[in-house]
Amino acid sequence: MKNTSETRDKLKKIIYKFFKKEIYQNIRDSRKRKTIHAIELSELKKSKFLKLINHAKIYSPYYRTLLMNNNVNSIDDLINLPILTKTIIKKNIDYIKSTSEEDLKYIKKNSTSGSTGKASNFYSDKRDKREARVIRGDEFVPNFNFFDKQLIFWGAERDVISKKSLSYYFNKLIVKKQIVSTYHLTEQDINRNVDLINKFKPVTIVGYPSALHFMALQIQKNDNVKLSSYPEGIISAGETLQLHQKDIIEDVFKTRVYNRYGCREVGHIANECIEHNGYHYNADDLIIEVVDDKGDLCKDGIVGNLLITDLNNYAFPMIRYNIGDLGSISNLKNCSCGCTLPKLKTIEGRTFEIIHGTNGNKVSGTFWTLTFRNTVNGVEAFQIKQASNHNLHINVKTNESFSFKEEEKIKQIIREKLGEGIEIEIHKVGEFEYTKTGKFKWITSELSN
Repeated sequence: MKNTSETRDKLKKIIYKFFKKEIYQNIRDSRKRKTIHAIELSELKKSKFLKLINHAKIYSPYYRTLLMNNNVNSIDDLINLPILTKTIIKKNIDYIKSTSEEDLKYIKKNSTSGSTGKASNFYSDKRDKREARVIRGDEFVPNFNFFDKQLIFWGAERDVISKKSLSYYFNKLIVKKQIVSTYHLTEQDINRNVDLINKFKPVTIVGYPSALHFMALQIQKNDNVKLSSYPEGIISAGETLQLHQKDIIEDVFKTRVYNRYGCREVGHIANECIEHNGYHYNADDLIIEVVDDKGDLCKDGIVGNLLITDLNNYAFPMIRYNIGDLGSISNLKNCSCGCTLPKLKTIEGRTFEIIHGTNGNKVSGTFWTLTFRNTVNGVEAFQIKQASNHNLHINVKTNESFSFKEEEKIKQIIREKLGEGIEIEIHKVGEFEYTKTGKFKWITSELSN
């Protein structure tokens, strides 16, 4: 039986190599760079960076003007360039785009999911090797290989492959990957999802943390729904993972959660490994800087704004792009997992998840999760929106432990932290709002946009 299984797996690998030869080679090369020596990595980044800069100088009208007035001969000179923002992209999208006929063959119109309420348009380069980075990242989960079974709970309809397409059958039969929409999470849907997990027996499960957390809660509550198959790891992606979500998901699925970090604009960025003390980032394809609000570089370990330079996007150069997230660089040089790629120490979440006080103070997501988890009784889930006038609108799902006293406690805690002048409205709801791509945003501030 074992020989039959090994023969079948070898045959699938041969078929994959035949139909996706370039991607398969990218995967192999990417795996090798997982243990790249620091000197070799430095030389690779330098070579790719200078190639990108010279290309942008010739073919991107926007960067041709920018680089004419700025001396950029090495990665250290990046600081001389202005930061690229969503607003700048919106105003200059056709000028940033490459005029090279070769590049235009591979250009692809793209957009963010509109997590802040407004989608941002840009262009991707089909030659960017994103798929290989995702696979390398997923393989940080112990005992998982790309050809092992993977079940994905996702919300973006543009990423869910039609069941009638060749790609659907290729993924299902050769790659052994199945994608399930998170737009449907009724009790009946969750029962079907549990049945699928038990029958399919995926080695890894990937999904939005909000969807995985919701399913885990329903499994906990329903004695008639039982998991009989448990994955080697859960990969959380697409949203900021909250601590209370992580605890419940790990408890129900009896495995560890591995956080995956990325964005639509540059693709996969970083992954947790078995150490869970930071995120190995794809320094062979991306340059990451951390800067303060003045644009000055932060020291390792200090949280600041993350800037990304995509070394593979020639069709639409994105150099020093402010991704809208906060994080810090780790000073750890050696990781026991064996990967030599550098680490982000922390990823603090989106800047639109920062709530501003009338007293000048600002708080990030952990303030809210710890408050509702450890200080207030009866709140099972929450969603916070800050209006442009600082006012807070808080939607909560509650149980019998929630009372008027708890509601007043919430207001008192918030005002102590963010100022007495802040207006707070608390509403008990049955359902929350989601973005068009099925993401659940816990916290959104118009002031941060």
